[in-house]
Amino acid sequence: PRQRKRSSVGVLRSSHAALDTEAPDALVLVCVFSAVFNNADVIGARPLSRVFWSDFWGTPIRAEHSNKSYRPVTILLYRFVYKYISRSEAAFHALAVFGHAVSSASVLDCASAFGLSPAAATLGALLFALHPVHTDAVFSIVGAAETLGACFAIAGVTQLRRRRPLAGLLLVLVGALTKETALFAGAAYAALLGTGIVSYILALFAARYTAKGVAPPSGVSGHGNVQSVPTVEQQADAPHAARGTVPAADRVQQQPVDAPLSSHSPFSLAQLFPYVVELAVLVTIMGLFTVFRKWIAGNAVAPDVQLLENAFKYIENSVHRRASYAVLAAYNVFLLFFPMQLSVDYSYTCFDPVTTGDDWRAWASAAVFIALAAVLVHGGARLLAQTRSLVESWYNHEHVQPDVPSQNPKGDRVMDARAQSAVEKRCEGVDHRCKNHRNSGAFVDPASLVVQHAALAAAVGVATVCFLPASNILFYTGFVVAERVLYLPSVPWCLAFGLLLAGPSRATCHGRRATRWRGVACWAAIAILCLFACRSISRTRAWDSEASIFGAAAQVCPRNSKALLNHGSALTLVSPRDALVALDLSLGIYADQPIAWKNIGAAFHLLGDWAHAAAAYERSLAMFRAHDTLGNYALLLAQQGNYAKAVEMLRESLDLVPHAAGALINYGFALARIGELEKARNSIDKSLHFEPKRALPAALCRSWIYAKLGNFSSAERVLHEAWHEHKSKADLAQNLALIYIAVRRYEDARIMANLVMKHDTARPGRAQAVWNVVEAAERADAAAAAGGDATRPDALEYLLGCSL
Repeated sequence: PRQRKRSSVGVLRSSHAALDTEAPDALVLVCVFSAVFNNADVIGARPLSRVFWSDFWGTPIRAEHSNKSYRPVTILLYRFVYKYISRSEAAFHALAVFGHAVSSASVLDCASAFGLSPAAATLGALLFALHPVHTDAVFSIVGAAETLGACFAIAGVTQLRRRRPLAGLLLVLVGALTKETALFAGAAYAALLGTGIVSYILALFAARYTAKGVAPPSGVSGHGNVQSVPTVEQQADAPHAARGTVPAADRVQQQPVDAPLSSHSPFSLAQLFPYVVELAVLVTIMGLFTVFRKWIAGNAVAPDVQLLENAFKYIENSVHRRASYAVLAAYNVFLLFFPMQLSVDYSYTCFDPVTTGDDWRAWASAAVFIALAAVLVHGGARLLAQTRSLVESWYNHEHVQPDVPSQNPKGDRVMDARAQSAVEKRCEGVDHRCKNHRNSGAFVDPASLVVQHAALAAAVGVATVCFLPASNILFYTGFVVAERVLYLPSVPWCLAFGLLLAGPSRATCHGRRATRWRGVACWAAIAILCLFACRSISRTRAWDSEASIFGAAAQVCPRNSKALLNHGSALTLVSPRDALVALDLSLGIYADQPIAWKNIGAAFHLLGDWAHAAAAYERSLAMFRAHDTLGNYALLLAQQGNYAKAVEMLRESLDLVPHAAGALINYGFALARIGELEKARNSIDKSLHFEPKRALPAALCRSWIYAKLGNFSSAERVLHEAWHEHKSKADLAQNLALIYIAVRRYEDARIMANLVMKHDTARPGRAQAVWNVVEAAERADAAAAAGGDATRPDALEYLLGCSL
């Protein structure tokens, strides 16, 4: 959670302050406030319908400077939390944590739906829940889009697997409106389904081709006749059968091998038809959604990527650019396996582009892609072989069996040996419920077929499809590497690890070897889970404050200009001198940064060097006229007494962002200083509509305005309303004491002075000053009553919000 710090300059909690400089409006430190607290769609400054025409940051989606991130469901959830639950950062953080918890449970449910054993599904879900690379999505408030989008996407895929296409499609589309990558989860399921359908079709045609005598399988004679499987009694009478003395009554009738597949066969083209229809509907609806997505963005899905965020886009040589992006993709794979060096930001100069053919990173990334391609090829070959074996076995079992089935002593039908072996292989290492299908002829849906027989290849394929939006292949993104985008692609990797560590199957290990291997796999799983848990816990400590998280990012990438910029921005309110060092390093790497110059101005401002602060603000405004820079500069001008210029700049700032609560408060203060009290009061009231948590500075300001207007009862009422909502009793007590002095309620003023001393023990002179005003006012009143000439002190002069 963010730990807000107030400076000693321009903060209303000081005894001589008028303008509000509390973050986020004075200093924009992280994107959290742009996406949530400064987002007009979240705080309710715009009609609800505008949510569907704005991007994630509140900018109109079709605007030229929009980043085209269309996530209306996420914004609606933010708006609900902001309006009905809490406006604190902890509430939005809890939303991201809740999304991660539900996603982890959804991974377990999805794994079970695809037929993974309970051990493999549980282990995969635990790996997903504890993976250190997820800390960025879970602990960042804006990461709620990732976790919630993954919830809908995983649940949608699970429903699709369970033959509930309407619910599955709806969940996937809602996930795509929560985070764009969720749509690619549906595309990954469509790829699995299509692969399984193609594999079945090839196996069916291969089985028919083989059955016509071209390459007869075992159990079929070269003359096209079937060699039936003997029963138990026939096996006992084998010597007689060898001499040809088996009675004719015990001999079985046989069928020709070229009989066509019957309609009740467990594997037939007819049974694939519903899956083909489902695949067609999936592809059509996702295609229509993509068209809608492009239309809502104004036919321009790709955002305008800046050099500071993605410098690789600006590499002129196309070969070098593709090689550089390949290195980034390989680094993402590395993060999934070895999440030890993590950073909240990987930006400009964090990665050097590939410019020569002898760059070892290019060869290492090529080796990674070759290994992944080998896994896909091997998995595809194994899938085709296993599917063909299954289909041929069931084909022979259904159509090559004798007219009178062989029976054992219990009267049960005996399955063909090859069919029994194939089904047992299919069931090894998969859900134990599959074993109940050995004699039932159950049909395995195409998607589960791929997962069961080519699990690792399926994991590689699904992860690749889910990673496509962040790969810079379809369009350029506003980042080069971001740990958040690995949230959804990590699901198949975690499940593949779970399947691998759950232990070997009986098909590969027997006896002591299987026991030994299962023990090794068990200890390996425990070690990996403990390692991931420890790394995640240590990583969460870096999220104690903005300064710590961006400082850790600067340590991982010392030449990361953006990380240094954010680190310096986070230090501005805490340690302005250290902030100047970090910001200077950032500008040394990349000079064209108006935000850096703005925060340099803020650091000088807090240090009291107003000349250098004004120069830095002006340089930042020359690059880009941002509303927060205008607000900071207006504060500086007001502190110098130039209220007219401050009002002008604040008005321009509010034209850019009309709902900025801090700017509205400052605008009201500045208007009050030039005598426009009614406008000042309206501005303060408007700020409370957008951000009620600023009620303390607003209450101090409103009480000052009411007192100046002579409406002391309203001033007292405003302060009493704020008394029970805020811990800063000393500020409220001071203003109440001064108002009581103005209306000659001296006993009440003394009570408030005692409360000032009680709640502000660090500054005992503050309460004494109030006592002095009380005594001076009483003496003046006594002298006036005696007919003397005494000047009564103006208590309103000492009201907080009156003087800078």
